[in-house]
Amino acid sequence: MEGSTQSPKINGGFKADTSSVYIAQAGARLRLDEKEIKVTDNKLVFDNYHIYAVGKNPLNISGSVDLKDLQQMRADLKLTANNYQLFNANRTKQSLVYGKLFVDLNTTIRGPVDALIMRGNMRLLGNTDVTYVLKDSPLTVQDRLGDMVTFVNFADTLQPPKEKPKKVSLGGLDMLINIQVEPAVRLKADLSPDRQNRVELEGGGDLSLQYTPQGDMLLYGRYTISDGLLNYTLPVIPLKEFAIQNGSYVEWSGDVMNPKISFKAKERLHASVTGENQTSRQVNFDVSISIKNSLKELGMVFDLEAPEDMTVQNQLSAMSDEERRQTGHYYACFRYVYAARYYLFWHWRWNKCRKCSE
Repeated sequence: MEGSTQSPKINGGFKADTSSVYIAQAGARLRLDEKEIKVTDNKLVFDNYHIYAVGKNPLNISGSVDLKDLQQMRADLKLTANNYQLFNANRTKQSLVYGKLFVDLNTTIRGPVDALIMRGNMRLLGNTDVTYVLKDSPLTVQDRLGDMVTFVNFADTLQPPKEKPKKVSLGGLDMLINIQVEPAVRLKADLSPDRQNRVELEGGGDLSLQYTPQGDMLLYGRYTISDGLLNYTLPVIPLKEFAIQNGSYVEWSGDVMNPKISFKAKERLHASVTGENQTSRQVNFDVSISIKNSLKELGMVFDLEAPEDMTVQNQLSAMSDEERRQTGHYYACFRYVYAARYYLFWHWRWNKCRKCSE
């Protein structure tokens, strides 16, 4: 470095020695290239500089950062990656996401370092299988015995609680990334700490992720589901697995944490039905759960169909929506119903099963 302090002339270079960055919430470690970064005539030059995560395919950085005006340094960078495995992480207590995430990336970053503009495209590859840990699930079943039993924690209350990590500001970054999700991508969410309640989705779509200079993160677009399952436990109902129907979707209209959800999941049950002539036969029923509305205000509705038995299906069709939903809830409570008579389908009321009504 030579010249005046107001406009020094800088030349040389430096390189990182076994340097890395660890992201605890994703279980990801990013390793920095040991290749030299040259400084030529006050420009920090990235000549195909690599950042590694998992595997041999790196994130490539090319371009420069202009240091001529130290009060307003400017960047002109290009970031590219092919089949880049961002992380391959097991679940830990700190995890917000775990699994495997593969991406293709083609973006640019330009402008003053305190007001960068980022534009480009990202593709979520089909070999992605990632799970998001939903810390405060709106589907979590609340314990209705709370007024009867009180659990006391005798742990040391004098021990100061751990400080929550502070949010890191990205400054004046203006980011707009188009995200293409390949149809084979599997996205999952744990709805309970024991992972018994969970949802698994397979599908694809086109999304647009935006980060504003004010610090707001926005997401737009629809993820259309082609296959999936919902494992869920309700009060007095054992854990059940429902197959999510093709055409269901998750749609974002801004708020990343509050998408609109619309999907229907079904389970096939068998029951013995006795008709008016007292003869009994086996009928296949499809018990379904429909979940709609925004994530923060989810609505769950049960329904019941008998697609292979037109006599029973006609009786179900003659019911009101509320009667049929209550009947569907009844069948969701019990896997097997023996000698069920038609009045169970015609005249079911909540007071028939008090546990269900609660």
